[in-house]
Amino acid sequence: MPAKSKAQFKLMKAIAEGTYPSGYRGISRKVAREFVDHQSPKGLPGKVKKKKSLIAKKRILRKYKKKSRGK
Repeated sequence: MPAKSKAQFKLMKAIAEGTYPSGYRGISRKVAREFVDHQSPKGLPGKVKKKKSLIAKKRILRKYKKKSRGK
């Protein structure tokens, strides 16, 4: 499984190399190696924005609809 960002790549590499213990943040060394093997951090974004959940999107839409009805 490839890493999605440079930050994730760095974390996985540190766990795979033993800088952080296996099981750090629930990630085993074996899984961390899968993320890092045969991959370079070049071309990856620095960070990936979290996607808003469906519930948050619905909440925003409701607020917008209420504001537009009042006008």
